[in-house]
Amino acid sequence: MPTPLYTKCKHDKAPASRGIQFSIEELTEETLSGIVYNDCMLTYTALQDRPREFLAAPGLTHAEFARLLPAFATAYALLYPPEQTLEGKPRQRRAGGGTTGTLPQMEDKRLFILVFQKTNPLQTMHGLQFPLSQPQTNYWMHHLLPVWPRA
Repeated sequence: MPTPLYTKCKHDKAPASRGIQFSIEELTEETLSGIVYNDCMLTYTALQDRPREFLAAPGLTHAEFARLLPAFATAYALLYPPEQTLEGKPRQRRAGGGTTGTLPQMEDKRLFILVFQKTNPLQTMHGLQFPLSQPQTNYWMHHLLPVWPRA
């Protein structure tokens, strides 16, 4: 059975069309503004074994994505050095402490910005694919867009 497109979802029985059916009623969270978010996330890991869906999401083949990933990781490290905070100040503790970010893997960061660049959705709609609120989506877009031209 192929990896589900959205991770962190509870899977029920398999329908004939795709082999996967999601049941996310128990995993939803409603914000004060009434927007309902679920705990499902589009990830690189989920897409890497699905060439058709992978090409549709970022607009690159898996080989093209893999070839560009080291340049993106290098540009990200130069723009956001691990020994500094996001504000550019020296860290008081080692990087990696605290909670894990929503987009912890470099592959997921790259996928996030490529899908945004290709589809140019509203921030709220893009956030629904990567369980982020609109302000979090806005943050990640402004955080990752400067890396894109440097990669």
